[in-house]
Parts: sequence; C-alpha cells; structure tokens
Amino acid sequence: MQLSRKMKVKERVLAALVGLVVWLGACEPTISSPVVPSGTLIEYRFAFDWEGAEVERDTRIVETNLGYRIGIDRLYVAVGAVELVPCGQDAALEASWMSAFAPARALADHGWVSDATRLEPRLVENALGDDSWLGPVEASGTAYCELFWTLTPVEASAADGFELVRTSVLFEGWWEGPDGERTTLTADLRVGRGAIIPVSPSWSPERSDVQVTRYPARALDDISFSEETAEDALTAFALRLLEQSDAAFVLPP
Repeated sequence: MQLSRKMKVKERVLAALVGLVVWLGACEPTISSPVVPSGTLIEYRFAFDWEGAEVERDTRIVETNLGYRIGIDRLYVAVGAVELVPCGQDAALEASWMSAFAPARALADHGWVSDATRLEPRLVENALGDDSWLGPVEASGTAYCELFWTLTPVEASAADGFELVRTSVLFEGWWEGPDGERTTLTADLRVGRGAIIPVSPSWSPERSDVQVTRYPARALDDISFSEETAEDALTAFALRLLEQSDAAFVLPP
C-alpha cells in the first residue's frame, strides 16, 4: 500500500511538471512578421562585408581559422534571381537543378509560387567594389519571412565593365600556408545553386529596403587549400558565401 501511494505521488509530480512545461511553452512570446502593404516599393541592396580583412592596395587579405593567408585580387559574383518568400510558404529548393553545371535550370529553381518581389537580373557584382542595387519591386500585401537568391552562370558585365562568360563566380588571388610559400588561387566557377535565408521581422515604413549581405572572409574558413584543388576549394567557398549570407530590412539611403 505504501509503495502504491509513493507511485501515485510520483505520477502527480510528473504530471505537474509536464503541465508546467506546456504552460511555459504557451507563454513564450511569438514573433510575427509585419504585413508589407500591397504596392510598397522595395529595393534590394547586395553588399559584401569584409570583416577582419586587411587592405593592401587593391587586394583584400584574409587569415583563415586554419592558418592560411588568402589574397583576393579580384572577385566577381553573379546573381541569377532574388525574391522575398511570404511567411507560411512551404519553401523548398528543387534538387533537380542543383548541379554545378546547370545554367539552363537557373530560373526554375524552387518549389513554390513566386512572389511579385521576384527579379531575374543576371547581376554581376564586383565584390571589391560598391554595393549593387536591384529594383524597385512591389510588395504583394503579405508578410515576408525568408529571402531566396541564386548563384547562376551568366554572360553579362559588371558596372565596371568586367564581363563574365558562362560564369557564376570568378576568383583571382593566392594563398599562403605556414611556410609562407605563395600559391596562385584562381578559378572561373559555373556553380548553379540557390539558398533560402531568413529575413528578420523588422519591416516598417521607414525600413523598406532589403539588404543581402555576404561574408567572404568567413566563407574562406574551414577550407584546406593545401589539400584541395583550386576549383574544389573555391567551389566550397562560393557555396559558403551563398549559404552563410543574411538578409534584413534596412533604411533606404
């Protein structure tokens, strides 16, 4: 009888704890994204944040977490498409086009209905130059929780006149290991890939533009340049540049 009472007490305590956990979960504040009124003009700003990089003449120099020194003399990145994804969309990338050599599929790159904010600019960015602007586009009268953008091989020119030919990322530079020996690091990549990244719920009538930021120095971490070919190492860099980007509503200039 005494054992049975102890078991009942334990059951009651366990039930109370479960109830407390459920109650605490219900009390957690939910963050909802504000609805952007239909017709609101939105511009995209594509930027590069060279956090931690040294500047030596026209070269950015980065020291990675594996001890490599990387010099970036030239870096161009091609954006094939960009759009905001409404909250509640079942946003999923289609695997069928996720190939390093799939420019023909670059515009059919996801499994949801595109929003009015979609652009297909074939933009070529100079990552060592000024920020790039796209738009404006009109909001469709919904809340936005994510942003989708692609690296796509293009034949187009940057604002400075430099032309990419069936290329999504062009990298020219060098790397040094602990011994200080310098090795050329160059590749023209035909990476065709998209990424879905979250957008912080910070829209307001004042913060009506969207900034997409990439972090080249961070994207060079964790890559063993002495053990990989230049193409493999820089493909990994390009994918990290894409997938580690972030997006936020910002004040117009």
